[in-house]
Amino acid sequence: MNKTELSQNITLKISNHPFYNDFPEELKKLFNKIFLKFTAELAKNRNFWFDYNGGDEDVFNQNECTYTGMLNNSIVKATSCAAILLEAAVYEDGKSIGRIDCLARIKLDTNYINLVIESKQWPNDGKVYSNLETKQLYEKMIKQATKYYSAERSYYRHESYVVAIIFEYLKDKVMLNKMIEDKSDDGITNFFKVYYEEGRTGMMVYGRIEKVI
Repeated sequence: MNKTELSQNITLKISNHPFYNDFPEELKKLFNKIFLKFTAELAKNRNFWFDYNGGDEDVFNQNECTYTGMLNNSIVKATSCAAILLEAAVYEDGKSIGRIDCLARIKLDTNYINLVIESKQWPNDGKVYSNLETKQLYEKMIKQATKYYSAERSYYRHESYVVAIIFEYLKDKVMLNKMIEDKSDDGITNFFKVYYEEGRTGMMVYGRIEKVI
């Protein structure tokens, strides 16, 4: 990591994957803005901190907390009004039961929504996972976020959604190019984007969103 601002100004790219599988229509505009702002957050950190000629660290291979923080910044910049808590403590019957990675209340055009976000980060391992395995991953993350929502449901006003989001590092160039071009629908995933630097590495950002009652 280079601790001084770099003179270079690298432009990062984002794939044009669509939304899938009944992604809530009222949220498409919001998430499009968030994903674009996330591109800018990645690029800013790439240009400020990472000099690939002087080290092996990669802006696309940081930890979950880093990307959740960038997501926080992206939500704030994509909206006119947002109140966000990171690592928000959750209590049930007076006992701590965990922490929400990112809890956001966001003003849309005429109303507010809540997002209870559970995030994960890992490197791509080159394996091909079945739709069942993907479904089980989402279900586990959604269940966790829903548990947190249910424990303190009385605090939530307006519509609420739980979000499972994964940040997956793509170091292998063949796999990176494959994911950029792949527009297939697995029947489960709601959003899928690939952020990348041409000729280098990248990161998949994908997941599922569900409305809670």
